[in-house]
Amino acid sequence: MKQVEINFKLAIDHLQQNGEITIKTLGGVKNIKFELFEGNILITNSNNNKHSVNEVFFNKVITKIQSLDLNLRLKGSSYTSDNWKIGNPNTVFSPYLVSLYYHLLRETNKGASNKSEFENKYHFRKIGEFILENNIPVRRLDTSIKVTDRLDLVYAFFVNDHCKYIGKTIQGYSRPVNYHKNKVMKTANDGILNCIKTNLNVEIFVRSHNVSIEFDGLKLNIIEPIEQALISRYNPEWNNLIP
Repeated sequence: MKQVEINFKLAIDHLQQNGEITIKTLGGVKNIKFELFEGNILITNSNNNKHSVNEVFFNKVITKIQSLDLNLRLKGSSYTSDNWKIGNPNTVFSPYLVSLYYHLLRETNKGASNKSEFENKYHFRKIGEFILENNIPVRRLDTSIKVTDRLDLVYAFFVNDHCKYIGKTIQGYSRPVNYHKNKVMKTANDGILNCIKTNLNVEIFVRSHNVSIEFDGLKLNIIEPIEQALISRYNPEWNNLIP
């Protein structure tokens, strides 16, 4: 899947086509509103504070996103005065623009199926799915899966062949197969329950092989860089990292 280039024109076009949009902050808690205003992007936060973003502001934030390591790009703290001291156009509103950036990536790629890439290119395999049974959310797993097995893996949830969430764990299968009960991971849990209540099953995929490398005789666990690289590439809708 080719990565879409997000730029100021694309953002303006999106707002022209869709009108005012409201999305979550990077932490997934508060809402931010974006709309067009005199050829620029007007941001309104949850405190009703407003700021107009022009193309120069927008490009500075995009350049900053692309300069960061993958594991830092979705952290709001990467865009505050503590970690971006020089060239930050606005320490309050810069993190909000990052949320818009990832929203645009998701919207632009919405029509493309990506499950086959996970299976064929990244060697994920399906181990089960979340379904609604007698009006109760349940999991249906492959009979070969031992939930008590402890192993390192990267996992992904799919709806209609589209990746909705990517995570990692050292706890084995017990972590991904219990998300229908996981109230701590609220965005993913809500997403799963909302899907299955509308007859959309949520498929569970994992990669458990080749998740470590040898370095000078040491075994290095690489589930985190795999997870972060996939999140950066596919921008799943339910991935919200706390800043």
